[in-house]
Amino acid sequence: MPAPTPEKDWIITPNISITPSGVAETDIDNTFLLAKAVLKTGPFPWIPVASSNGSAVDTSDLLITAADIVHALPGSAHSWGAYRQPGINTDCSFLIDFNSATNKSLATVYFSPSAGFTGGSTTARATATDEQTLGTTWIGNLASSLQTRSTVWQSADGECTRVAFCHSDTLVGYWHFDKPKNPRAGWTDPAIGFANGVNVGDHTLLTVCTSNVSLFTPWFNNSDARFQAHCPAGNMPLRLTFEGPRGALDLVSQAHPGVHSATQKYPIMPVGLAHFTTAGRTGRHGTVFDWWWVGDFAGIPRSGAYIPDDPALRLVVIGNSVHPWLGDGTQFLMS
Repeated sequence: MPAPTPEKDWIITPNISITPSGVAETDIDNTFLLAKAVLKTGPFPWIPVASSNGSAVDTSDLLITAADIVHALPGSAHSWGAYRQPGINTDCSFLIDFNSATNKSLATVYFSPSAGFTGGSTTARATATDEQTLGTTWIGNLASSLQTRSTVWQSADGECTRVAFCHSDTLVGYWHFDKPKNPRAGWTDPAIGFANGVNVGDHTLLTVCTSNVSLFTPWFNNSDARFQAHCPAGNMPLRLTFEGPRGALDLVSQAHPGVHSATQKYPIMPVGLAHFTTAGRTGRHGTVFDWWWVGDFAGIPRSGAYIPDDPALRLVVIGNSVHPWLGDGTQFLMS
């Protein structure tokens, strides 16, 4: 198909870079802080709900420097922060809880589609009545102090937010908080959320990383539940679907290993949302704004490349996915 045109007006902050401190754990904290600072800007910024730096709790954002992030088990003084995006739903929020005493890349991210987070203390995070656990590793672990780069996508209407975390030419974490496109009838306060990271990966991390753990995997068939994108619709995880033949070809790289036989164009497909498990909820539930799958073959370069059918350079490849881009020749950097 021809290169798609993004529907949203995107504010993209590319290649946010930290200065390596010499201490891997500090670099992890600074990577989060710099990306979060960008999330709090723009026409629809993420708004602090509450936070703890291990010494105090406040409705402002207390997580400003690496010294403010205290890592410890729940029940001990530690840091957490909750932030809401009214562009999705009035109280749609995420919360990150720095609840590991041994590994700073282990921090649990929770998502509240509509209720919002309340309460909390220096020893216990805030909670939400509709919260979902998105992941317990928000970024791949740094074995040593390294250059990290993050890119933040924010739609001008506040409905869509994505963050890619990279180091060593590898995508090591991805966050995605959106209002879905064309949500099914009856889906109250529609919102999808994903936040996860892995320790190892390759340029196709948005399909399957080298440790055989999926960060984001496109699905068509429902025969295997190993790979599941945690995008709660209420209490419901959703799989990310693509157009293709039904059968054993569960991955877009398997179903679309070459150009379209008739058009010789690159197979770029919208990302769908579907559920296959719970009776009464199965089926399609919508699509994702300005996010597409692309086939896996020699004609498509790996992450950071442009789509050949996109002379305006408004799209960029990350793994087997395609994202809106700046259109000014800026490269998507991963190290």
